[in-house]
Amino acid sequence: MKYYYFLAVILINGVQATSNELDQKMTKCVSECVRQTNISDDSVDKVLSPEPTNDPTLKAYVLCVLKKIDIIGENGDFKKENLRTILRENGLSAENAESLVNKCAVQKNQPEETAYEGFRCFSQNEGSLL
Repeated sequence: MKYYYFLAVILINGVQATSNELDQKMTKCVSECVRQTNISDDSVDKVLSPEPTNDPTLKAYVLCVLKKIDIIGENGDFKKENLRTILRENGLSAENAESLVNKCAVQKNQPEETAYEGFRCFSQNEGSLL
């Protein structure tokens, strides 16, 4: 049960959620992705680890959540305009938002890799954007 709230807190804090509606949406997204990927507590605990992981379940989970919150499309590509909007809403200048999107929203060979590496990059550079 702790994994439902662990990533929800990370995600909600990252986007500076202030509305109950967003809180409920995030909890629902996280719950659905936990069920879909059957991720364990141990795997979720690795989400913010500074050390990269090769855990395919964790990567699938991050991809699932980012798709559900409309940060990554069904094709596995980042929705860069959505990222820019979130960054600007969280106080970054347009220039800084663009710089961070260019640095972190990088396409990898697999959608799971794209999601996971992007999530790690945003987390390490802006304290957990997503």
